[in-house]
Amino acid sequence: MADYTSITDSQVEPLSPVTSELMTAFRDNPLAITEGATGAPRVQADAMSGSIAGDVVLFKSKAGDVSGDDGSTPYVEIDSTSNFRATTSGSLRIVCNISNVSGSGGSARIIKNDVAVASGSSTFTVDVSFSAGDVIWVAGRAGSGAGGGAASGSFTAQVDFKTGAIRAVGGI
Repeated sequence: MADYTSITDSQVEPLSPVTSELMTAFRDNPLAITEGATGAPRVQADAMSGSIAGDVVLFKSKAGDVSGDDGSTPYVEIDSTSNFRATTSGSLRIVCNISNVSGSGGSARIIKNDVAVASGSSTFTVDVSFSAGDVIWVAGRAGSGAGGGAASGSFTAQVDFKTGAIRAVGGI
């Protein structure tokens, strides 16, 4: 981790000497700020807000397989490693790609803070707004019946999280 060094006004006044200490601070301070070094100013969340939905892929979830006997089983998380945890506000375009459908298939949902914001049994796209602290993930449920095991099915779901441009999108 880089160390943060305060730069005084007298070090940058006209005709002040350019020292190796000053140049080292100019080189290391931006890195120290992003790493959260002791004494470094903190980047405020609002400075990174405003990400907009678009068609640039930010990241892709792993493909997850869903299978079961009927549509009465609860929705389950498809890929726990691909949750989007927002650190700022903005919006994402989420494309849920559904493939390898067999039997009665099933359906996938985009979940934000434990509430479904979109669902479908074939590929679908939705723009989702978010605030700092929100969690967005994908869940699936196989089959379409109301119980009894008569409508079994399976499918594969994979989600693209997209933004308007590759820049500081507030999430991990």
